[in-house]
Order: sequence, then structure tokens, then C-alpha cells
Amino acid sequence: MVGSKSEDTLLFLGFSPKVIKIKPIYKMLMEFADTKQSIDLSDRFNVIIFQESGPIYLDDFTLNFENVLNLLKDYENKIVRANIAGGIFLAATFVIDIYKKISDKTFRLIILMDKGAIKIPEHYLPVLTSLIDKVKDMPFYIDILRLGTIDPEEKAALMKLTQRCGGRIYEIDTPKNLVEILKKVAKKKRIQEDSYITGGIMKSITLDNQPFYENLADKPDILVSLETCSICFKKDDRTVVECPNCKTKSHMDCWAHWAKTSNIGIKNVFRCHRCFNLVKLDKGFVEIVQEGKTPPELEIEKVDLISYLQTLEATRVPQVVQAEDPLAIPSDGYGESEEIEEKQEESLQLERIPQAPEPERLEPIPQPVKPERLEPIPQPVKPERLEPIPQSAEPESQEPVIIFSTPEERIPIPQPAEPERVQPTPQPTKAEEIQKTLKRRRRSSDIRVVICPTCGSVTSSMIRICPKCGTKL
Repeated sequence: MVGSKSEDTLLFLGFSPKVIKIKPIYKMLMEFADTKQSIDLSDRFNVIIFQESGPIYLDDFTLNFENVLNLLKDYENKIVRANIAGGIFLAATFVIDIYKKISDKTFRLIILMDKGAIKIPEHYLPVLTSLIDKVKDMPFYIDILRLGTIDPEEKAALMKLTQRCGGRIYEIDTPKNLVEILKKVAKKKRIQEDSYITGGIMKSITLDNQPFYENLADKPDILVSLETCSICFKKDDRTVVECPNCKTKSHMDCWAHWAKTSNIGIKNVFRCHRCFNLVKLDKGFVEIVQEGKTPPELEIEKVDLISYLQTLEATRVPQVVQAEDPLAIPSDGYGESEEIEEKQEESLQLERIPQAPEPERLEPIPQPVKPERLEPIPQPVKPERLEPIPQSAEPESQEPVIIFSTPEERIPIPQPAEPERVQPTPQPTKAEEIQKTLKRRRRSSDIRVVICPTCGSVTSSMIRICPKCGTKL
């Protein structure tokens, strides 16, 4: 059976200001959003753009597309060439974080790019492929709209990524064709529901990916006080647990029975019946409860998704997030290609210009001798005061006669000696240290997906501090 779900669409605007004008794109994107919400009012949106300091986006999807347009307009003059690899990684990890909080959604990443975007380095493809394999069954799709690009190698690399999650690449000759293509991608993705849900249990999570999803789920808090269960509405001495997100209280065994119809493909990982947050119970406990007891009468009212999303957005407007590029490519303001990056690596090996020595390291400058300490210069004797030179009949070899007295040579004033330039050991700048670290990790293929132990956010091993809670990774 083929069906569709409410969609959360993340637009990755990879158009370069020097290649295409950004302002005319706004109207096209607005029509795209209107088309989607005319089909389903619960569809939400977000956007990623790159500036010199890295990517920016909204911290949550929004029902109001004006929030997306406002971000684009506020940062329009700061948009630079996009790092496609970093944008895809950021989008996938962001979607994972949203997936923890919401259910019954299809996640879409639509990349709009031109020839000015930074190409994906080949050594990043395994990292992106591994991450896409983890999120594709949420489900998650990538569609790429390429404007005026003819590089076959780049297209082949992008196809490896899109085909892994059921997406595709659209070639666009002119900006005018973009309108028609956006209408096509605005249509909902058709999902083969039989491959996702069988008997109320999702079958999409593979054994290899199950540990990843278990780590994403939150453990409920166990309470010691007597509380009324929100599922069976009884108050007794059975163990009560509390959802860490919405604080809803339920019997642990009632939740274990609820997990049978709300799990994500792993028996003990399921959704809270009040807030959709991803939670987990002990796997052995869930199996014992589901097999050994008759399930209680579930009196849970199904939460309307549109009403729930509207309530969330009414209480909190999405905020702009400035993030680090998780797959940063060292370049000058994200404006250079891989060829320029190689030249940068060579330039780092050249001799650096020595820095001016610090004053305390200089030798003291010798002071010049004061003039009053010099010996007086003898004045020449006037010729009329000299005795006449006696004449001799025959010249004999003798010492030369000095007619005029020669004044003593002037003693030069010693000039201050130039201080020796101390050659300090060049200290690498913070930016150079970061670049070296990134290059070393890329060469060693040490890039991997990291889950924050404090808040559960997913990021790259290239980032040392969790962008959400600040925990050192």
C-alpha cells in the first residue's frame, strides 16, 4: 500500500551571489511553500545558507514560511559559496534531532546549487554515505536542483548520495526553469507503507542501525511517589515513570504495552503518547510485559498533529542558529575550490615572515659619545709663520718636508649599533591550528558521527563542543 506523510522540508540554498541573483528566488520559494501547504497544512520548512563564519539555519522547522524568508533577507548580503558536504551533514544531523521529538513525518532535503558551490571532496563521500544510511528510513530524502552545472564527476558523486535515499537530481538550464522544477518537488513523496508498518510495528530499522536509534532515545525518570497513570488512569503501587520531555506520568508496564503499537522498529524504543518524544525502556522488561500480561484498556486520545504543531509554534518562534561547518574545507571565506585548497596547503609550508621581536628581547642600544668628550682638533699653522726652507746645492735623499701641518683626523662619532633581530619561533595562529587538525582528521579518515552524552544531539567528530548544550565531545 502506497501512502504519504506530513513533510518537514529543509531547503539548502547553495546558490552563489556571484553566479545568480538571490532576490528573485524568494518569490519562487514562497510559491513552493504555498503549494505544499495547500496539500497539507502540517508541512513545515527550514533553510540552510552559508556565510563566512559557517552555516546558519532555524533551530526548528516552522509552519510559517515568512520566518524562512526573514532569515534569507536578513543575511542576504552575507551569503557566500556553500560547502555542499558540510550542508548535507548538518541537514542530516539536524533532522535526527527533530526526529527525536516528532513522529509521522517525512523529512526532505532540497539542495539548490550552481557551479559556484564548493564540490564534495571524494574523501567525504564515505562519511556522508554512512550518515544517510542511518537516516534514510525515518524516512529521509535528498533531491538536488543543479543550475548550469556540467561537471560529470560532481554529478556522479551527488547521485551516489541521492540514490541511497530515494532522491534524484534535476538539471536546470535557466532560472526560469526553476519554477517548474520546484512545482515537481513540492509533491509529496510516496511511501510504500507495507515496508514501514506491519501490524502496527515499524520494520524500517535495520539491525546495524538499531544501536544508533537506541542511543537517540531518552530514558524515563522513575518516580517513588504514588501517581495516577495517564494510560490506565489508576493509582496503585506499580512503578511509575515520567517522560523527560513533557513530564507525563505512566505505569512502566502500561508504557511497555503502549510501545507495542508506537515503537519505531525496535521493541523497546517508542514515542511518548503525549509529546511524541522518543523514549526507551529496558528491552527485557518490555518483552516480558508484552508476552506475559494482558494489555490494559488504553484510554489514550490520539493527538492531532496540526494542532500539536500549532501549539508548539505559538509558544516559541524558531530562532536563528550560527553553527560550525561540520565538514569544513579550509579556504578563504568558503570562496575557493579544491584546487585553491591545495595551493593553501603548499603555502602553509613556506617560510613565514618573521614577526617583530618583543621590546624586552632586544639588546640595549649603545648611546652615542657626547661631543664634549672629544679632543680639540688642532688648527693648521698659517704659512707666514713658517721658517724659510734652507736651500742645498745637491739634493740628498731625506725625509719629505712637511710644509703645512696636517690636522689630526676627526674622530667619527660612533653610530648606535643596530640591534640584532631576534628570530622568534613562529607560533601558528588559531585558524592554522584548526586547519591542520581538520586536514589531519581527513587524511586519517577519522570523521564520524558523534552523539552528545549530555543532550543526545548528533554532530561530527570534527566539532569539539556540542553546538546545543556546550558539552566537550
